[in-house]
Amino acid sequence: MNNYHTAFNLGKCIFHLIGSLTNRFYGFIKVMSHWQSDLLESEKCSTAIGVVIAAFAEKFNWGRKKAVSIIIGAAALVSILFTTRAGLYLLDIVDYYVNNYNIVLAGLIEIILIGWVYKLTVLKEHINTVSDFKVGIWWDICLKYLTPIVLIIVLVLKFRTDLINPYEGYPQLAQFLFGWSMPVLAIIFGLVLSRVNKDKNV
Repeated sequence: MNNYHTAFNLGKCIFHLIGSLTNRFYGFIKVMSHWQSDLLESEKCSTAIGVVIAAFAEKFNWGRKKAVSIIIGAAALVSILFTTRAGLYLLDIVDYYVNNYNIVLAGLIEIILIGWVYKLTVLKEHINTVSDFKVGIWWDICLKYLTPIVLIIVLVLKFRTDLINPYEGYPQLAQFLFGWSMPVLAIIFGLVLSRVNKDKNV
């Protein structure tokens, strides 16, 4: 009987030990998973900001250290807004309007410039020279008509929806300052940078 009692207590100790080790191992895996996720997010951010740094360095003939200092410094100053009590809401508004308007608007402007300003025949000849498959008249139709029409429809429908039902019910002032102003500021910023480039060339 004593042997059964001893075996029972020993079994309880073993299962308790296994459970404790399992919980600790799970906690370790959880910490490592969060660490890996943060590392991947940091890598994505560094890749995205690296494109901006390279563009400014090339445009203004800055050294790598100067470009990194200026761009990262400016980004850090702007990011202070997102550390306030309303920071998460501001980030949500900015993220929504940038993803739904700035990116689509940039694509629309780019496709219009390529389709109606730039010589498509030159671009088509280059593509047909280096590509594994040839592009024909359907490519011209897509760039000049189909794609711009689709993007305009998407923008108009989205704009109408957001006017009727403001995003997440945020105040109109906040949506104007940190939402609707984003596409306008992006266009103004782009025009100013292009003008600086022209002045330098002159």
